[in-house]
Amino acid sequence: MRYEVSGIFVVETEAENEQEARVKVRLNLQERGIDGYVIQVKKRREGSAGSQGFY
Repeated sequence: MRYEVSGIFVVETEAENEQEARVKVRLNLQERGIDGYVIQVKKRREGSAGSQGFY
């Protein structure tokens, strides 16, 4: 049986600027077959709590 799971997710990535971060994550989602939309990109401080990227 197949299931569709949807939600709101946060992904961290290394990038030189916000535009590069947006593109990298969008492409990574596409490569994984995930239909996703980037809504917001914001700079994170080192050591911030939260997601550490894709697993």
